[in-house]
Amino acid sequence: MRRLTLSLVLVCLTVAAGAAAQVQPATITGPIAVTVPPGDPSRDFIFSTSAIDLAGYGYVEEEFFIEGTANRYTTPELATGRIVDGGHPYKTRLVVRRPASPDRFNGTVVVEWNNVTAGRDLDIDWFQAGAYFVRNGFVWIGVSAQRVGVDHLRQWSPARYGSLDVTHDGMIEDDALSYDIFSAVGRAVRDPGDVDVLGGLDAARLFATGHSQSASRLAVYLNSVHPRDPVFDAVVVHGGGRRIRQDQDVKIWKLMAEGDMVSRADIRQPDTDTFRTWEVAGSSHVDIFFRIESSRVAALEAGRELATAETGIPDCERPAYSRVPFRHVLHAAFDHLVRWVEDATPPPTAPPIDTASVGPPAVFARDARGNALGGIRLAAHAVPTATNTGTNTGNQRFCRLYGTHEPFDAATLARLYPSPEVYVDAVKAVVAANLAAGYILEHDATATVREAERSDIGTPYGAIDGDHLKVYVEELTAVSRRYRDAGHQFWGRIIGTAADAENAAWMADKLRAAGVPEVRTQRFDLAPQWMPRSWSVTAAAGARAIVLRTAQPAYTTPGTPAGGLDLELVYVGLGTEADFAGRDVAGKAALITSMPMRSTLRHSATVNGAVRRADALGAAAILVSVALPGNLRTQFYPTRTEAPTFSLGQQDGDALRAMVESDGPAPRVHVDLDVEMVEGLQTANVWATLPGMTDEKIVIVAHRDGWFEGANDNAAGVATTVVLAEYFASLPRERRRRTLQFIGTPGHHNSARVGVEWIEDNAGTVLDKTVLLINAEHTGAVDLYMLGNRFEWSNRPAALMWGVSGSPALRHIATDAYETFGVSTLLDAGGPVGEIRGLEDIVPSIWLIDAPEYFHSDHETAATVPAEGIEAVTRAFAKIIDEVNALDVEELQRP
Repeated sequence: MRRLTLSLVLVCLTVAAGAAAQVQPATITGPIAVTVPPGDPSRDFIFSTSAIDLAGYGYVEEEFFIEGTANRYTTPELATGRIVDGGHPYKTRLVVRRPASPDRFNGTVVVEWNNVTAGRDLDIDWFQAGAYFVRNGFVWIGVSAQRVGVDHLRQWSPARYGSLDVTHDGMIEDDALSYDIFSAVGRAVRDPGDVDVLGGLDAARLFATGHSQSASRLAVYLNSVHPRDPVFDAVVVHGGGRRIRQDQDVKIWKLMAEGDMVSRADIRQPDTDTFRTWEVAGSSHVDIFFRIESSRVAALEAGRELATAETGIPDCERPAYSRVPFRHVLHAAFDHLVRWVEDATPPPTAPPIDTASVGPPAVFARDARGNALGGIRLAAHAVPTATNTGTNTGNQRFCRLYGTHEPFDAATLARLYPSPEVYVDAVKAVVAANLAAGYILEHDATATVREAERSDIGTPYGAIDGDHLKVYVEELTAVSRRYRDAGHQFWGRIIGTAADAENAAWMADKLRAAGVPEVRTQRFDLAPQWMPRSWSVTAAAGARAIVLRTAQPAYTTPGTPAGGLDLELVYVGLGTEADFAGRDVAGKAALITSMPMRSTLRHSATVNGAVRRADALGAAAILVSVALPGNLRTQFYPTRTEAPTFSLGQQDGDALRAMVESDGPAPRVHVDLDVEMVEGLQTANVWATLPGMTDEKIVIVAHRDGWFEGANDNAAGVATTVVLAEYFASLPRERRRRTLQFIGTPGHHNSARVGVEWIEDNAGTVLDKTVLLINAEHTGAVDLYMLGNRFEWSNRPAALMWGVSGSPALRHIATDAYETFGVSTLLDAGGPVGEIRGLEDIVPSIWLIDAPEYFHSDHETAATVPAEGIEAVTRAFAKIIDEVNALDVEELQRP
């Protein structure tokens, strides 16, 4: 009660004072120390730290706290508000990304109102324009002005952010203080006190920006609060906001995607000397470029390599995320804004998107392929290879914001762009026009033309697009994640489970949608399947205890007795004969360090006999620490041990070994594993037949299962198979000499290969008249290197192991196709045959397989399948199919 009384006194004093009309002074503390790298469990690092290599651009990132008191205001539409009350204390944070040297600073500071619609701070305009900012010497500041964002910070890291509050101890929950908080940050840039957030840089121009909900709040701020005591020279209202008053000196720019105008076409306002609106046709409120950058930030926060960042696929009615690069227009707007403020050079105007009805919801005029007319028309929209829109529907909350991207089929692309020159010349013409109009900058114009020149649009197989293939990879990895999120500790697209059924249905649906007329599902009963239901491995030494979170039971390993095993721990190095000499592991837990081996199902501990050696010597449990950076969960397959056997990530293994090496009490581990052999499960082959001109067949096989997300093994192969079906189904039947058959087998990550075994058992009829069998397995993986104790990811696909069983002519066709599309292969054919093992001796066959070090681990995400690599392999397979169709079966068989 005393707190409320004091607050009321403060309110009365504040309202009575004329100075309350001005931005209230605030205190800055910082920079707040960052004591650990991103991903550390302590979370004593900056939330939403940038994924851009700031140091490489000569930039620093710092975080500060700001505290003071704020007013509340009325917010009448298009009019200045009045103070309701004041004296409300707040404390929040701001993040500064700035040039380290004054020589790199262009004089412009951009202050972003962080978006909180997702329940946490998102610096969306930094995601879209951060690379532009650091190339051109801007300072960017992100402000946590709203309760939802600050509450998430407090929960995310109580130690770092627990003192923050923008609610006056819970008394105010409607973000009424946010306007003065945002102004206070701007004032701290204008008039630095004891702590200068710019580190001595001298700001010449101060811009505000915000996206979506933040744009809506900026619109209210511009109408009702900012006019009382102007702080900013210009404001970018991006993707949100209603009408904004136009009677003030501040420069205001409304930047709208097509999706944003669905609910705003009826409130368009004319351009003036201080007001601009640009609308970008085909663009969505949240596009693929935003998702890529936000997923990179999420990977950093989780302590993962940036290369493992995965955009994910939302559950929407149509393929999500427009590929029209709205960010190019955003870059140009900021560039114009500098000159508009600096020397009053007005920016260009732009036409609105054509509307058949302003609604709301607006109905846009569209061309025959569904692309909107009018507006700013970037090359991705004006020279289309897909239908890109700003709207979507679906089960996921934000589908309406994601827009769509639906690639044209091969026949449509061939009609539009009969040669690469036609496509590239069309792109160059649009880019030149947009550059001349001022809608894009030279840097983005050059990048757009370069991308067109590198593309294969207008060439044979140009319709087989790597980004489209990646969408399918991500949809399949999402199947795995859904199974995990349903509460399954042993997860992936596991044969016989709901995830298996879901991905079989996914493949069948995609094949039907591709236009393959005959698609069917062939069900099999499974023998009892090994299924671990739950497990845990913990260790303790004296008062210290750790949970080994990456512990993963080896496939077919036995469970433990009820209540688990409590065991003394013995470290045996690499598990060689010499390492075991003099060490008694009988009845104990043996800890082994295992070196990874590329392109093999096993690691040194299994290949070199360490695991079997520990088992033979009577170990009661076996723990294998895999020496790979990143603390991976790895699925060993199988170890065939009598003792419960687990793999561990390197960090967990190192922590366990440190316990052994310490001077304290000997560590003990507790191992608990509940395993069930599950009966009555089923799985299926998915069959699809695309008729050709003859009943001779070319068969493409891909196994559907995978552990963890299983992106390369084998979401990539399934994606390749489906896209091959889409490509050939879009062509006239006359282009297909032979019938194409697409088979999705259950796979082999279990104790049976029922799908392929059925084909092998019935080869006389199933493979009758088959002239070629293609194994689409592991068709994309990124090359990487281990430098010291870290991964370095390359920008190239990995070299693949390969093989051909057939004539020299077939081998020549395969190698020529790989060389044509830049598919890296090992010099000599060889290596595992994979899923079609046993069938390659029956009919002419080809296969390409890669299994990098992170194979069968939770790091095998869609990010490890580069679009360029899977595109090259899939195009090579298409070329092989066409060229095989030019030969008779006798010319393809072994001599």
